[in-house]
Amino acid sequence: MILSIKPWVRLRKKNRAPQRSPQRSYVRALDWYLAVNMFGMAVVILSIMLVVALLSQSLKLINFMTDYGAPMTAIIPLFVALAPYWLELVLPFAFAFAVMSVYHQMEASSELTVMRASGISHVRLALPVVALGGLFVLLGYGLSLYISPLSQGWFRDIQHDLKKQAAFVPIREGRFTDIGRNVIIYVPRRDTTGPISSLFIHDNRDAQNPVTILARRGQLVRHDDGLRLSLVAGSHQTLSRKRHMLSVLDFDEYDMLLYERGEQVRSRHKPNEKFLSELFSAEDNAMWVEGHRRLIKPFLPVVFGLIVAALMLTARYARRQPIRPMVMACGALLMMKLLEIALFHASGNYAPWMIGLTYLLLLVAVALSWAHLANPRRAERLGAMLTDYAHRGLTAVRKHSGALRVGSSS
Repeated sequence: MILSIKPWVRLRKKNRAPQRSPQRSYVRALDWYLAVNMFGMAVVILSIMLVVALLSQSLKLINFMTDYGAPMTAIIPLFVALAPYWLELVLPFAFAFAVMSVYHQMEASSELTVMRASGISHVRLALPVVALGGLFVLLGYGLSLYISPLSQGWFRDIQHDLKKQAAFVPIREGRFTDIGRNVIIYVPRRDTTGPISSLFIHDNRDAQNPVTILARRGQLVRHDDGLRLSLVAGSHQTLSRKRHMLSVLDFDEYDMLLYERGEQVRSRHKPNEKFLSELFSAEDNAMWVEGHRRLIKPFLPVVFGLIVAALMLTARYARRQPIRPMVMACGALLMMKLLEIALFHASGNYAPWMIGLTYLLLLVAVALSWAHLANPRRAERLGAMLTDYAHRGLTAVRKHSGALRVGSSS
């Protein structure tokens, strides 16, 4: 009986599926635990920052709608059109603050201490940051390359439509008021209940034949074809740039069409409204820099997340100074953002070749953060060496500039 059972037992053991090691299952559960906490915290922080950013623009939008007599319900599509731009702007900071908050809570509750004691390295603890940061990078590229240009154009289209449908045009006394479509109006004084007196109008809708109109009185009138400005007793001056001639016509009554009903929406001409192919095909340096900004900015969540992870995981936690690693991480993020802004500004105004330094800055930040996670002591020595070289370079530049100033003054 025993001999007949043994082959069946051996066969069952051979067909049994291999079991996963407890260590691997534990590490995968830990990855999911970190990723879920970071994602939830990132969504909360991102929502708060997005609401604050939109509320910061609410006063400007309310003033715009009040000036043009638009209904207050029009603020909703304006907020929706602005949301992708601000979402793209606050996305790296929201993810970095989420990583910072999760690691700080786990360090305060001694969870990270237990994980380190179980043999999990800093690099392994930072892998969920890289994976989740990759998802935010994809979201950032979707916003930067497609959604944000569309929303910016839609925002300006909504403003354009509200101006066309306005009950009146906001003409402020004592100021040159740009009412849109390259038309500028100036009045020294205005009575809100009566006609406008002493008008100065510059119409540059036809760039080859700009028009300047001076009138004693004027009145905004809405017709079936659009919004018109009825002028009384003035002069109409037209400058022909091709012929280099100025023609002057005095009039008793003149109707000027400001906005035409059913007018076609203007074409995209600002850099933030153009797509990537349009930016790189243009010969303007500002367009070229904007194209590289679209490629660099979505990668910031991974860079900021690794910087925060490197500083939070390797810092020595002290109960008396629990926020010290967070302060260091915030300072590193601020310095990184200021360097990025400075390089974009320099490449757009002074030296276009400096856009390559922006790519190099991101690569160096990622490399140093990963090296700091793998070997904190070696990374500290490397950071001190790079800081010393940077200090020596700045000192040499200052001495050289001082010598040039002395030579030029003598």
